[in-house]
Amino acid sequence: MLYKQNLHTHNHYCDGSGTLEEFVLQAMEFGLDTLGFSCHSYQYFSPVHTISEEDTVKYKAEIAELKKKYEGKIRLLAGLEVDMLSRPDVSGLDYTIGSSHWMKLGDDFVEFDKKIEIFQEILDKYFDGDIWKFLEKYYGELSKLSSHGKFDIVGHFDLVTRHCESEHPFFDRNDKRHLDLAFEAVHTIVKDIRIFEVNVGCFAYGTRNTPYPMPAIIKEIKNAGGAVIITNDAHDPTKLIGGLDRGVEIIKTCGFDEVMIMTDHGFDGMKI
Repeated sequence: MLYKQNLHTHNHYCDGSGTLEEFVLQAMEFGLDTLGFSCHSYQYFSPVHTISEEDTVKYKAEIAELKKKYEGKIRLLAGLEVDMLSRPDVSGLDYTIGSSHWMKLGDDFVEFDKKIEIFQEILDKYFDGDIWKFLEKYYGELSKLSSHGKFDIVGHFDLVTRHCESEHPFFDRNDKRHLDLAFEAVHTIVKDIRIFEVNVGCFAYGTRNTPYPMPAIIKEIKNAGGAVIITNDAHDPTKLIGGLDRGVEIIKTCGFDEVMIMTDHGFDGMKI
């Protein structure tokens, strides 16, 4: 195994399955040297799929206990995946992943990372059925990520391409209009947040053939002076290493000769 870390994982505290210790034991069995916990953070506007404020306290305390219990065997890190519209307590964490699953449209908070039928309803209700209005809104808002908090990693940057390999793709992700919007957002975000995740969960779960972000955007991250880290958004301990090495090969073909890893001194580059 080339890549022995995974910092994007979800457990029973949010929308994943498996306890924290089950993740630790499986990570060691797989040969990982570093495991990061990154529950969906508490968000005041919706409890869906997220950890509660009360459980966030328990979550941090449990990770601290596990760090002591498995010290010298595996590096364990406390993190959260923070939706940019939420305002959770991020004290005591080792890192955060900043991402966007929601939009504020008028007085409504709308989760757009949904199945095709529901996404179509959102598109019709709020964007007059115009996918380009939606994409402009998404990338425009995502460009402001750093104004919503201090984030270490940009999560699944082009999540809006979710359906692009389905029978109802909504748009061609290689369309210049899409790439222009995405590239502009990359160049804005990278000024404040240098590390973008290459999320290979699709390979672990067999959901599509292209990671987030797509290779064209990974290349633009390189052009913009950004860095990448490999994750797979595991929601189950048994999926912890799915696609990680494939992710390394993808970023190499996109021009990267190093990948970011977490060390005892923070994030650092590892030659590949």
